[in-house]
Amino acid sequence: MYKHIILIVISLFLFKHFSYASEKRALIIAVGNYPENSGWHNLSSLNDVNLLSALLVVQGFSSNSITILKDEKATKKGILKALENLILQTKTGDVVLFHFSGHGQQITDLNGDELDGYDEAIIPYDAYMKPDLNYQGENHIIDDELNIYLHRLREKTGPTGDVIFILDACHSGTATRNVNTTSTYRGTPLRFEIENNGFRTNEYQTHGYDEQTSNNSKLSPYVVLSASGQRELNKEIVDEQGNEYGSLSFALSRTLSTSNQKISYQALFDNIRSEMCIAFRGKHFQTPQIEGNTDRLLFAGQQVIIPHYFRVLEQVNSKKIIINGGALSGLSEGTQIDFHPADTHQSSTSTPLAKGNISRVGLSKSEVAIETQGINTNIIGAWGFVSKYNNLNNYESISEMRADILRKTKSNVPDIQVEIELIPLISKEKRTSRTFKIGEQFQIQVMNKGTQRAFFQIIGIQPDNEVLLITDLSVLTANDFLIEAGESKIIDAITLTICAPIGLEMYKVIASKEQLDLSPIKTFQNSQKRYANLTEFEHLLNNLFVHERSTKTFRFENDINIFNYTFTVLEN
Repeated sequence: MYKHIILIVISLFLFKHFSYASEKRALIIAVGNYPENSGWHNLSSLNDVNLLSALLVVQGFSSNSITILKDEKATKKGILKALENLILQTKTGDVVLFHFSGHGQQITDLNGDELDGYDEAIIPYDAYMKPDLNYQGENHIIDDELNIYLHRLREKTGPTGDVIFILDACHSGTATRNVNTTSTYRGTPLRFEIENNGFRTNEYQTHGYDEQTSNNSKLSPYVVLSASGQRELNKEIVDEQGNEYGSLSFALSRTLSTSNQKISYQALFDNIRSEMCIAFRGKHFQTPQIEGNTDRLLFAGQQVIIPHYFRVLEQVNSKKIIINGGALSGLSEGTQIDFHPADTHQSSTSTPLAKGNISRVGLSKSEVAIETQGINTNIIGAWGFVSKYNNLNNYESISEMRADILRKTKSNVPDIQVEIELIPLISKEKRTSRTFKIGEQFQIQVMNKGTQRAFFQIIGIQPDNEVLLITDLSVLTANDFLIEAGESKIIDAITLTICAPIGLEMYKVIASKEQLDLSPIKTFQNSQKRYANLTEFEHLLNNLFVHERSTKTFRFENDINIFNYTFTVLEN
């Protein structure tokens, strides 16, 4: 009898424990097809739904915990009701994500809490672009209103939870750089101007997301990610297959689908900036924003790590297999994959079981056509490594092609981790916003977070696609660019001045155990080293800057480590 009582007590304890286990929940809102009389043009927001849904499932969100509202269901009433339901379902310790894809607009501030006199608003299905006698902005959802739901979710999740708001909409403002009529922007420079007729009450007496208390011990941490600044338009991005997505949704999915280590929200944001810089190729200027507790691990430390290989899921026949990677991971038709036995960690040192090209690509799965005679044995579970990415981009010039390839170049070697910060010359303090005005001067702080001494060089890629060698060995010696493990130093001999053009600029830190020769960038002449002894990255530079021909290899193995530092150049 006592055993039965003990078993019942244990069962009740386990039931209580697991019934209150934390979950990952998401509410995805997408408005792509606005009513014709609303004044809004249509967007590719519905593509974001597929992108985010696939991404969240990979990240451990159950499909049953992902709520989706699209088009006519995403009215203001529908959105607020869905938020109320989300709050009702949420428990202590949950990870909660709210994502909006659609138009955004600035609207007259009626409670005096905005310095510029305008609130930022997301645009539901039933909101109109311009005021008239029948509509005075009642269905715009302003930042003050969203802020209340953000706070309530933080109360429900508590200090062990996590709340993330992602707004892939334009926060409106002045026209952007290089605007053209074929581009799709999520918003309008036209502000919604209204008189104070009392429809907005005192319940919204807050300043939007930046008034949230970050260190309240009773509330969960939070992060708000926005696609653009308050006065900027948010341009849609076209992927390798020609599909359009919101810039923030695309950059977020690309970052999380290729990350093979746990990262903080700040690191996530830095990678998002880099992905936007890569996608826009310097032709568009917008600055994503982040607010909240940025130095903690993503999803309360529950981020799913994405391996750097693709696993064989299905072997259709000797000539066709299915892998667990697709457009989310940057794959496209024609990309070459080499397959090796599972647990192969250095594909360059083993003989492939098979080779193939991606013949059909999906968001998270792809079909691979096997080369030559096909496969005679079952290779389900084998690991596939990209040997060559297919470059489907059409370049307007050689300089654009060079810059694009260099922006995309990635490599990660765990024991070599050299990073940089740009330190303003006057204040000598790190600038968390990573924005600099033309004419400002700065120095470079270098940190070696790896376990080995490293040699580093820095390449600058400007918004106009000009490529510069920042660390010039013809001016300084190689010893100036050596850094010990754990060391941090400022390169005193280099002072740089911010110059035009404005936009997103990228610095790439190339670090290795041995000295690299990046002279082709500066001299356009072949290296003095024997060509056979060049590293993969030096081969890339020789191909780009000496032979002036495209290369489709963007990632390297056991050769170098690459760190991207992206910052915004503004007019003075």
